[in-house]
Amino acid sequence: MAQSQSGNLATVATLPTAPPLPPWEEPKNEQDALEKILSLGTSFHEHAYTVGNLLRWVRFDSPTFKGIAPKGRSAAFERWVKANFWFSVRTARRMMTYAKRCDSQKATRKLLLPYHVKGSGSGQAVSQQEKDYREAVEKADQTLKEAKRECDRVIAKAKNDPKVTPQEIGSAREAVTTAQTEVDNLKGQAPIVQLQTALFRLEQKFEKMTSWRRKAALKAIADAVEKLNSVPQADEAAL
Repeated sequence: MAQSQSGNLATVATLPTAPPLPPWEEPKNEQDALEKILSLGTSFHEHAYTVGNLLRWVRFDSPTFKGIAPKGRSAAFERWVKANFWFSVRTARRMMTYAKRCDSQKATRKLLLPYHVKGSGSGQAVSQQEKDYREAVEKADQTLKEAKRECDRVIAKAKNDPKVTPQEIGSAREAVTTAQTEVDNLKGQAPIVQLQTALFRLEQKFEKMTSWRRKAALKAIADAVEKLNSVPQADEAAL
């Protein structure tokens, strides 16, 4: 991985602002259209697999990132993704997970699994609070995985290296405990986030309703607010 003279991670050249349109040819019939769509789908899965594995190599095997202290690797990788690509860190991690899932198949002949872009799950809009919450949970899960990986590395090293002190092992285990607590705390906030999204969806629908439907919606909103207010304030403030 190349580095600039200042020591920062190098960035790739920016993409053209307006690339030319791909060639368009009208299909001969429905079957021809179906085949063209399916072939694009296969390419989409292949691209996600390739990009995911490349990102995994950069994150876990490249000399540049191996040279960064374990606690700073995740943040450095996020900065690298943001500086170099048009897709988000969340999408990058999703493709990395997908590539790992493809490679982790138990069958001798590994197959290209379908790559699904995660949305709200039901195709409905979600509140900004839920978007932020999902991103926080994903980041916390990743931090926990890295803490566990580092703890295992330290313990394994201690078996053959007398220079590894009990304090180092204790610090590694404490990092796992801290990361696990953060994950548990976030997941405990799920009911609040779900209520916030329910309110958000009701408010969106409200503008399109007739007068009698609005009365029913107002009652539903009032019920949701009452449930939200019944949640302990300490948990709500944690968001």
